[in-house]
Order: sequence, then structure tokens, then C-alpha cells
Amino acid sequence: MPRTVEIGDIVLVAADPAKNNGADTAPAIVVRTWTGTSINVRVLYDSQEPAEWRTSLVHADTLDGLDDNARPYRWTGPTSAESLTTAERLGSYRNELKEQGFGGHILDELVLQAATAQHAGGLLVHSAVQG
Repeated sequence: MPRTVEIGDIVLVAADPAKNNGADTAPAIVVRTWTGTSINVRVLYDSQEPAEWRTSLVHADTLDGLDDNARPYRWTGPTSAESLTTAERLGSYRNELKEQGFGGHILDELVLQAATAQHAGGLLVHSAVQG
């Protein structure tokens, strides 16, 4: 059974290695949840590629062994404690921004920027946005 995901959580999705510095999986930030297992995401590539929107992805226990037509429409994980910690930190950051009055697309963009910085090895600084 997949863990429940919320807006701001980070999951793993299939990626084109040519767009993702040779890796076939990439982190994606959840931007919408439809059901416990169906979500919309923004894919964060390890390259200069812009973040990509994917919609109505469904959970899979693993991305391995899926055919090429199914892989782009599935998500998995995260399974490591580090990934869960990152997801929890981004969720906390999102809640702080909401409390400061941010909403809608601005809120989503700020969380996406924080996730991108975290993925790139940067620090997630909660004091970056003061109200």
C-alpha cells in the first residue's frame, strides 16, 4: 500500500536520461492530489531542463519493469528516511508560507523553488520569505 501523499511532498517518477543527467528517475513535487494514489506533479530534472508538468499519475510499487508507455504515468516512493525528511520539511515550509498569507500560484512557485534548491544540494531556509 502506498503512503498517503499531500501537496508539497516529493515522489519519484520516470525520467528521460537525456534530460536528467543520465538518470532514469527524478524527484517530483506533488502539486495536486486527486485520490490517495492519483496525483499531479512537477518533475525536477538534474539539468537545465525546465520543470515538467505531469497529470493524473498513479502509484506503482516500483518503476522497474513497466513498459515505456506506462512509466511516465506512474509515481513511487520516496522510501528513504532522507526523502521523507525532505518532503516533511517542504510541507512544513508550505504551511509557514500559507500562515504568512501566501496562496495560489505564488505559494506553489515558492515551494517549487525550495524543492529545486533542496534537490540541487542547497539549504531550505525557512526565513527566506518574511511577511
